[in-house]
Amino acid sequence: MSILLSKDTHFIIQGITGREAVNLTRENLEYGAKIVGGVTPGRAGRDVYGVPVYDCVRDIVKAHGPVQGSIVSVPPKFTRDAVFEALENGITLIVVVTENIPRREVAQMVELAKLRGARIIGPNCLGIISPDECKMGGVGGPAANTRQAYRKGNIGVMSRSGGMTTEIASTLTAAGLGQSTCVSIGGDAIIGTTYAELMPFFEADPETHAIAIYSEPGGRMEAELAEWIKENDSRLPVVAFMAGRFMDEMKGMRFGHAGTIVEGKEDTTAEKIKRMEAAGISVAPFQERIHARSFHPGKGRPQGRQGRRSRSPARGGLPREHLRRQRERRRNPGREPRRVRALRPLPRGRPQGQRRDHQALRVGTRRKPMRSAKDFFQPMALGAPEPLREIPFKPSRMIHFFDPSNAKMAAKVPDMSKKCDVLLGNLEDAVAADKKIDAREGLVKIARDTDFGSCQLWTRVNSLDSPWGLDDMIRLVTEIGDKLDVVMVPKVEGAWDIHYVDRLLAQLEAKAGLTRPLMVHAILETALGVANVEEICAASPRMQGLSLGPADLAASRRMKTTRVGGGHPSYIVRTDPDPTNEDAPRPTAQQDLWHYTMARMVDACNANGILPYYGPFGDIKDTVACEDQFRNAFLMGCVGAWSLHPVQIDIAKEVFSPPVDEVLWARKVIDEMGDGTGAVMIDGKMQDDATVKQCRVMVALAEMLAENDPELKSAYGF
Repeated sequence: MSILLSKDTHFIIQGITGREAVNLTRENLEYGAKIVGGVTPGRAGRDVYGVPVYDCVRDIVKAHGPVQGSIVSVPPKFTRDAVFEALENGITLIVVVTENIPRREVAQMVELAKLRGARIIGPNCLGIISPDECKMGGVGGPAANTRQAYRKGNIGVMSRSGGMTTEIASTLTAAGLGQSTCVSIGGDAIIGTTYAELMPFFEADPETHAIAIYSEPGGRMEAELAEWIKENDSRLPVVAFMAGRFMDEMKGMRFGHAGTIVEGKEDTTAEKIKRMEAAGISVAPFQERIHARSFHPGKGRPQGRQGRRSRSPARGGLPREHLRRQRERRRNPGREPRRVRALRPLPRGRPQGQRRDHQALRVGTRRKPMRSAKDFFQPMALGAPEPLREIPFKPSRMIHFFDPSNAKMAAKVPDMSKKCDVLLGNLEDAVAADKKIDAREGLVKIARDTDFGSCQLWTRVNSLDSPWGLDDMIRLVTEIGDKLDVVMVPKVEGAWDIHYVDRLLAQLEAKAGLTRPLMVHAILETALGVANVEEICAASPRMQGLSLGPADLAASRRMKTTRVGGGHPSYIVRTDPDPTNEDAPRPTAQQDLWHYTMARMVDACNANGILPYYGPFGDIKDTVACEDQFRNAFLMGCVGAWSLHPVQIDIAKEVFSPPVDEVLWARKVIDEMGDGTGAVMIDGKMQDDATVKQCRVMVALAEMLAENDPELKSAYGF
């Protein structure tokens, strides 16, 4: 009753924790698909709607046995690797939904699939569906919409457009014609499976009685289909809808997908229609009439090369008014349709946007709309507090994480608040999916019952693309917004994420009647986030700071390390060989994997007046390396770091507190420099206006820390 997949097909989703893939997972599960696992490197142990997440395909095969299919939904630069991984683990059906993949890499994917006896659908496609049995991909959208558009039956559907796959199926369903299998083959110039390559599957399916296809200008797929039908004397009637016919009148115009590039006469719609009709394919003039052209299930091939009905004088049912306009255009080729004429370039000298026939067409010269600078510090919701103009700088040498769903950790919070600058109720990583709600409610209770004194209370909510992120913010802001200082947002990839959180928090603050705005702290843990770090820092007055998340960032970059922060023994520099002794030892020095990223983060933060932090150091036992990493971050400008275990609290407190001798020296320089201008010699070292600025930064931090620490106050001499 179907081709390629059935109700028993088991498949996986590569890139399952991505924003689009999470939606795909939900939609496929609700339609009855059997998804045995998902892959996102570095996210093993999590789940998405009950589907377990693994680090690699090999782990899934090891846990569940052979897998038949995979949906690949990863960024373009990683797609080839993901497909290769699936092929090497025996997967024979791969649906690639990603678009904008370099053609050279697509060609390599397709070639390897052929060598492995596998089949790729896509890229840039919405997948496959066997109505009422299974779907694999985003075709049809949510399950309720899919069931409305698709109905089990005898018509096979193939389409270069994902949306038109559903449109054609919906048209057939409305006409009482169900579908056997519908395939969105993809709109790119190079794809894994063409119309002609799918025809043998439909031909071999006894329950498929006819084929409907959606076609576009450009490419040779329709010509290959016509040749296949002629050579194999197909039993199946084929009806096509050709979109983009207006392109024949607009030379050089692009339409639809990347594959619709008309390079010659053979790629035009007129030539394609001619070829298809010569092969016995009936071409419907309108998509709405595709069901009426040739579908007589069970009666064989009613319209072959010998049995075609005459297209004259009514041309297969074209409306007479449409025929009249066609004849008029042929007689007067210089008179173009208004829609075509509106797209022609304006003659030189004519004011932009002015056209004859009162047509006005805007041509990409509008400035990108921007928010007025005067509005930047206005509340983003009626009743919300005004944004702060300066970030309140409070001691935050360590951000100590605790799991609110863990009763033992929760019991220690009152004592920990006396030792820490910041306590953070963690709702994201390290909290199992079935404990997410418990953690959220546990944090609400802890915040209500605990007097934190001078210790700040932060929270890390779940990522914005997760099923819990929105509920986290709604519940926490409305219930304990007056106790929270900062909301930490993971996996921020651009200013758009901050804009969303900014508006949402403003609405929730207004609803809760808060008088103090909550600050936002973003975690830099994806390659895209690093690329957009400057825009993230400047996105909102709420921005308090950034933290470096090395584990997720390493996975996003495909770095070959499983360490959470710190260096790597293989990331080294080596001295040059001794010219007098080639066999002499050549000393090496381990390098810092995170130096560039940290420096860029520090620059972006300080340029926008917010605070940089180092993230986690995963090797709890290696306190020496932890101190080294924290000290590197401190020297580069970070104001604090995360602590994952009580042993790291004292390390962070010591490292991120300015050394006593440095503070005493800085105070001496400030006293000697007077108004801070000019230069003086102190103990044989020249000091000028630049060094005095450095000294003032250090002394200001020391004074702030000393306010709550009598020992430091005494040591610093305040």
